[in-house]
Amino acid sequence: MLGNDFAIEGGAGASGLGAGGGTGGSGAQGGGANGGTGGSGACGDGDLDPGEICDGDCPLECIDADFCTDDHMSGSPQGCNATCPLPVIATCVDNDGCCPGGCYNSIDNDCTLRVLIVSADGNGAPSIQSALQGTGVLGAVDIFPAGSSVPSLGDLSPYDAVLVATNYQGFYDPNALGDTLADYQDDGGRVVVANGANCTSYALGGRFVTDGNLTIGIGAINPTLEMVGEPAVSTPLLNGVGSFEAPRHCAGPTEPGAVAVAYYVTSGDPALAYRWVGTRRRVDLNLFPEAAPTQLLVNALLFQ
Repeated sequence: MLGNDFAIEGGAGASGLGAGGGTGGSGAQGGGANGGTGGSGACGDGDLDPGEICDGDCPLECIDADFCTDDHMSGSPQGCNATCPLPVIATCVDNDGCCPGGCYNSIDNDCTLRVLIVSADGNGAPSIQSALQGTGVLGAVDIFPAGSSVPSLGDLSPYDAVLVATNYQGFYDPNALGDTLADYQDDGGRVVVANGANCTSYALGGRFVTDGNLTIGIGAINPTLEMVGEPAVSTPLLNGVGSFEAPRHCAGPTEPGAVAVAYYVTSGDPALAYRWVGTRRRVDLNLFPEAAPTQLLVNALLFQ
């Protein structure tokens, strides 16, 4: 909406006679002091004179219902050149209520978290996607088929968080995938690793592993149905989760510097853990995500 679509606040007699000209009332943009019924050619005489965009009907502010337009006025009512161009915002800026195209949560907190599931399991990934979408908490939840190709950094960059998992199916190139994930994390992306990306025979490789990013190491699959015990530390990772069990997990140890949040009751293996990587925390889940509480997956993806 432009200029005249906005509310105008003017005094009475905006187009009446001036103070020395008869019956016109006082007005914010009234007639000239000694004028009659004609305009004076000056801003405020109520007539649209050459060089003026408005006179007596200028917008006093520029506000519309779209958070993604810039509400700043061009010109001013006092100069009779006020307009409301309302250009579309294209810059990623926190706390302005707008998430422009091309922006995402880690560079603009007005954007809802966008998640990419990187999985070699074509059957399990859609069920994880559906569960995450059903929460209504996240924005886009997409899948990259890592069993048939390797994502590039450009494939990962539009997403705020990446969940890496597979179920008894190997990655197309685990070392190249690990290199890309390390680049993505170095650029500010959030990576959550779950089974079997940390399971022997199906695990990630490359720089993500060799640079020491894992919080739970790679281990053989433990097929035992086990309950997860009481939290070992207080953390928002378990907010709204409650007790749960996993039909199987991988028996990797907690990596040096990582904090185990909870353990499996029978085996004593860590169920989830986090650690500081640079100035941020990252978390790994020692369970297959299709069997995990959905709230736990959401908490892990939001954790930083």
